[in-house]
Amino acid sequence: MKNRNELDKKTISKNFSYASKNYDEFAAVQKMSAAKLCSLVLPLIQNNDSIIDLGSGTSAICKNLFSSQNFYEKNLEVFELDLSSEMLGIWSEKSKNHIHSIAADAENLPLKSDSFNIIISSFSLQWLQNFEEIFADFKRILKKDGILAFCLPTNSSLKELKISSIESGCNFNFINLPEMEILKSALLKSGFREIEMQSEVLKSEFNDGIEALKSLKKIGANYSTEKKLISRKPLNHFNNLCLEKFSTSNKKLAISWEVTYFLFSNS
Repeated sequence: MKNRNELDKKTISKNFSYASKNYDEFAAVQKMSAAKLCSLVLPLIQNNDSIIDLGSGTSAICKNLFSSQNFYEKNLEVFELDLSSEMLGIWSEKSKNHIHSIAADAENLPLKSDSFNIIISSFSLQWLQNFEEIFADFKRILKKDGILAFCLPTNSSLKELKISSIESGCNFNFINLPEMEILKSALLKSGFREIEMQSEVLKSEFNDGIEALKSLKKIGANYSTEKKLISRKPLNHFNNLCLEKFSTSNKKLAISWEVTYFLFSNS
């Protein structure tokens, strides 16, 4: 398990840049979560709001928002920010919809104070560290009574792969995903007020553990700063454990994502 304080931004950016062309094909859970987050945020968006999507990736948030029937009528100013410039360049409709792109790190925001009514982020903040400092900076760039809305996978996600990895001796690298209560505590300490929090478990199915690991690489969610060769025997053991312990009735490997949705106000 990779300690959160050891995360390397160059590796993260490289992985997501590599995955940019395949992301939408393999990111089913991420797209479902983005759609639900947007459904929670849409009723809170007011006319003339300024919105920024942090860690925007291939524009799942904006695709959902701009598909809303009355979104165009609100005269909104919309920005996308991502560490990977390749991710930012994927959606061809951005210029048509007047979306501004910013290639930057969400932990070092090049943005003015009191700039936005809404900060939104889906499946991105788990790659950040020092949440109290981050949320304090989010509070800085939000206008008074602005909304911070985000979702991410929390620490019990991918448990099937993690358990099988350890028991097989493969010891693959997974980032240590944040805990829901730690995030809530950091938000409250930073001066945010809770509007709503909810969690759900989403499942994705694969033929075996290796296919599941490859899917993480396809969306840039793998994390390793070193190349590690693992022999066939422990790999086979890993696959067998995955299917023995976590297979479904149709003999597929079911991988779980515990996704938590946070809606907080800057008031």
